[in-house]
Amino acid sequence: MEKTKYDTIIIGAGLAGISAARTLIQNGVKDVLILEAQEQPGGRVRTEFIQNFPFDYGAQFIHGEVGNPLYDYAAKNGLLLNIPSFEGEGNFYTQCGIRVDPEAVEEVEKLVETSLHNPDAIASENIQEIFDAVKKEVHHDIKLEGLLEWHKNYQLIDNACERLDELSIEAWNQYQECPGNYCQLVKGGFIAIVNHLLTGIPEDTVKYSQPVEKIVWEGNNADGTGVIVKTAHGTDYHCNHVIVTCSMGFLREHWGDFFQPNLPAEWIARFNCIGFGSITKVAMMFDEPFWEGHCKGFQFAWTDTHLGHSLAYKEPWYHYLTGFDVVQASNPAVLLGWVGSRGALYLAEQDIGDEELGEECVKVLEEFTGHPSIPRPFKTIRTRWHKNPYVRGAFSYRTGVFDPAILDPLGPVVDGKPVPSLFFAGEALDLSHHSTAHGAFSSGRDQAMKIVELKRNLSNNASGSN
Repeated sequence: MEKTKYDTIIIGAGLAGISAARTLIQNGVKDVLILEAQEQPGGRVRTEFIQNFPFDYGAQFIHGEVGNPLYDYAAKNGLLLNIPSFEGEGNFYTQCGIRVDPEAVEEVEKLVETSLHNPDAIASENIQEIFDAVKKEVHHDIKLEGLLEWHKNYQLIDNACERLDELSIEAWNQYQECPGNYCQLVKGGFIAIVNHLLTGIPEDTVKYSQPVEKIVWEGNNADGTGVIVKTAHGTDYHCNHVIVTCSMGFLREHWGDFFQPNLPAEWIARFNCIGFGSITKVAMMFDEPFWEGHCKGFQFAWTDTHLGHSLAYKEPWYHYLTGFDVVQASNPAVLLGWVGSRGALYLAEQDIGDEELGEECVKVLEEFTGHPSIPRPFKTIRTRWHKNPYVRGAFSYRTGVFDPAILDPLGPVVDGKPVPSLFFAGEALDLSHHSTAHGAFSSGRDQAMKIVELKRNLSNNASGSN
């Protein structure tokens, strides 16, 4: 007979959920179950091998080293890939086929970085206002304007937002970078970290293809405590605590039907400071590189949203393409492009064949580089996380100041005291490292430790009363 009663149930087997389960089990809370809606672990981590190349559909880099627990874990277990990786580097071109001087690239980069890290000097409330102010300083030079457009597109991708005026300056500055290599790759793709983490928990801890339909988080026992987790397959699981690690994209679509009773209004208001958006990766694979060995990438300094040739799409998705990075030491040869904002949504939603997409990407490359005969890729891949019903996007961003009270557990009040039942974790809910894999990892660990401490306190109180 299937076991349906547990101490703690975790919703989602991504980095946050697995980290939470490991933390609980390692600290003596072993009666744990993870319910995962999809057929495999990882959440927004998914790696597919094409020939010898591990393509990461989701998380790809460990961002930073110092103070990064995921980097420490990967380093300790020999999971780091020690080859250089670059993002947004290489040669910059206008769509007239003119390469922009490196001095101009450096000039605009310094101007943007200085402005972003000193927003008070411009008295801005959002990121768009900073770019508007910077544009006044470069409007005399079309190449500099094109470089500024590249930085705008880069920020749209880096923050997975549709518009830069959605990004609160005050909240944006809550993010803290971990010093060190910001594009650290993982041996065998990012899924290698997930698989290694799973070795720390019993295999039967995770049940796959078990989408949860509703969480009844109070009123299930005589004293009002207890949680019931209802799955789409009709199974009711009972527990004392539940840690919800679903993506913010999923939660925003299901506030009204996922929780019973509904979450308090103040909790919804706190969640509203968190945005959740999309980016699209486009990988083109070639039999051999057509670029020189030292090339790091081809970056597009847009000076006009309309290319000279006739593209097949009515929606100018390509205007949100920053360029293509050269994936180092890969076999086959790979160029990786990034598309943000409405361009990402368009590529996720539209039924455009991968071969057709690769053809159009090559045309854009030819337009910018002036190279008249770039070979066609033998394979083109794109990501479509926005279409995944359990994810609905890439990662989170901040539209307002994050209130740490959102991390407090919810639960019924018994004998005048709250009983923690409902916990939230995930990359969107890490105070200083949202949108990152290590933010998800830390968030799951931290919420699990609250349950561990709760049980330790209960045990100590019981011992003291004897």
